[in-house]
Amino acid sequence: MIMSKRYTALRSKVGKKFIYAKADEWKSWVSVYSPVTLKSVIPSFYFNNWVSFVHACHYLVKPSISSNDINTAHRHLVQFCEECNTLYTTTILSCNMHLHPHLHVREPILDFEPVCGYWLFGPERYNGLLKNISTNGKSSHEVTFMGCFLKYIYKDDFTKTKPLPPTPFLLLISNPSSISDINYTHLLAYSKFGYLTLNIVHYHNSASPLFSDDQITKLKSIDVLGQVSYGNNGTTGHESYLQSLFLGNRSRDKDGVEICGSPLSP
Repeated sequence: MIMSKRYTALRSKVGKKFIYAKADEWKSWVSVYSPVTLKSVIPSFYFNNWVSFVHACHYLVKPSISSNDINTAHRHLVQFCEECNTLYTTTILSCNMHLHPHLHVREPILDFEPVCGYWLFGPERYNGLLKNISTNGKSSHEVTFMGCFLKYIYKDDFTKTKPLPPTPFLLLISNPSSISDINYTHLLAYSKFGYLTLNIVHYHNSASPLFSDDQITKLKSIDVLGQVSYGNNGTTGHESYLQSLFLGNRSRDKDGVEICGSPLSP
């Protein structure tokens, strides 16, 4: 399923009963996944009852909600709970289930604002980030927490406002290897386009002063400000290609890559 940016994609199978699921993942399950996945799984009277709760949630999680929306959501909650009283036994109905029709959901929204203005998804997510930060367990862990935390939450600002220096890109690379003949065709075409040099030739003609090499370096992982992406060499059928353009003068650039009169290896 292609998810809207407003929702978080589920990271684990539904059959695992959402162990360690976060609040925003529960929101995605209720609002997006469950109406699709449960329709052919549970009897229609259970499904229709559940959809009443889904409809209520659709209204309640809106970033902008009207008085009519609030009343409609409240009616769906009332209908959901009344049907639950006939469909399920009292032993499996939690206190929260009984409180839904009279829960202080409608009144706080009328008094303050939509629930997204004061729900705890954000603080809960930040608690998860802080918990996963490694420290030496000795001293100055507050500084470590704050430094890693600020780097994480502002990484989008860094990448969108200015080019990053090489230091944030921590690479774990494999030894150079030869690219396949099929993919090399695309690499050669990219080299001509990227360098605006049509006389770059096939590596079989390496006697030419300018050719595109067939040696490539595969990335095992790349760490960009704490967000790590791993390579799988196509083992799962999902592949990504990184194409690098080395910029420099006619001798050698600062990374030691010869630009002219030598092999080009994006």
